[in-house]
Amino acid sequence: MPALAQASAEVAHNPAPNLLPSASAPISAPTLPSSWKNLFSPSNNPDSALQFFEPSLVDGGALEWEHALVVFLVGKQLPAKSVKEVMLRKWGQVARFSFHSVSNGVFLVKFENGQARDWVMDNGPWDICGYHLALRKWSKGMSLKLEECNTIPIWVKLSNVPIQFWTKMGLSYIASVLGRPLYMDASTTNKIALC
Repeated sequence: MPALAQASAEVAHNPAPNLLPSASAPISAPTLPSSWKNLFSPSNNPDSALQFFEPSLVDGGALEWEHALVVFLVGKQLPAKSVKEVMLRKWGQVARFSFHSVSNGVFLVKFENGQARDWVMDNGPWDICGYHLALRKWSKGMSLKLEECNTIPIWVKLSNVPIQFWTKMGLSYIASVLGRPLYMDASTTNKIALC
């Protein structure tokens, strides 16, 4: 006999269970908490208890990183030790910092003060073994993933630019071919070296 037919045959021979309470049995309502307070009362499980911390305590962790840079090594995976050694050679004379590896190609560099961090930001572009370092000031809640870095600034050296284009507008016009121009270096701004 097929399974479906066999199952229906068994149901036919077995009477349905009586789901209705008998007149002699009392009907009990499901137990509900007596109040909202009881609904959220402490559990008997000691591991379920949480603690309240003032937001100022959590902000202390953010203060620890306020002078940090997030450094993305673009286009190459290098050992963190090698990256740190190069950074110490380039930045160690100017600033004291601690180096922290986040993931492949992503590092946190924590400076002692904002002035040192800003010096590194202002004196780029920086590279390691010819690979660009994209630098961002750390901020609370920012992503530390390289794949979420959609755009990066690049430094472009222009050659053989006609003299009539050595103006802010002229150089902006030429650089617009690559994207949105950001800044000129000091010697270009002051027209010290025209080439």
